[in-house]
Amino acid sequence: MAFTYTKDTPATVWNVTHDLDTLNPVVDVWVDDNGNTTAVLPKQIRVIDANKLEITFTVAINGVAVIN
Repeated sequence: MAFTYTKDTPATVWNVTHDLDTLNPVVDVWVDDNGNTTAVLPKQIRVIDANKLEITFTVAINGVAVIN
């Protein structure tokens, strides 16, 4: 089961509540790059607890995070 988080406003930190009950989530971040969907690597992904994580970027971006 995957959880999709959408960030519409650019930010350097995304706080995500996913309710997947895991301390080892797999996180993919995707952005729209001039009409092309592109994967980006965050600066850091920090697990807060089994249902929350924090994704940090070096510059403010908006896009989608898919958590498995």
